[in-house]
Amino acid sequence: MVEGVGKLAGVNMQATWATLAETLDRVQKALSVNELEEWVALQNCLAMSAAEKVQALGRQAFDIAAATRVALSFDIRQRAPPRAL
Repeated sequence: MVEGVGKLAGVNMQATWATLAETLDRVQKALSVNELEEWVALQNCLAMSAAEKVQALGRQAFDIAAATRVALSFDIRQRAPPRAL
């Protein structure tokens, strides 16, 4: 279970750093836009990119949670007293 929490923290940290880097990139791109059409196109592109990243992070978190659940269930079964037949 501790391993799962550590993995989730790692994914969270990666997402945080990626968000900071993307924010800087977006600000730089937004400052270079001269036309309204460019601005709209940039916003649409950024929105699609953000949605894809949120989905990817959700899948990673789900995979980690599922693996942690399996490991925890296994540990609980190992510690449970044997059932009488």
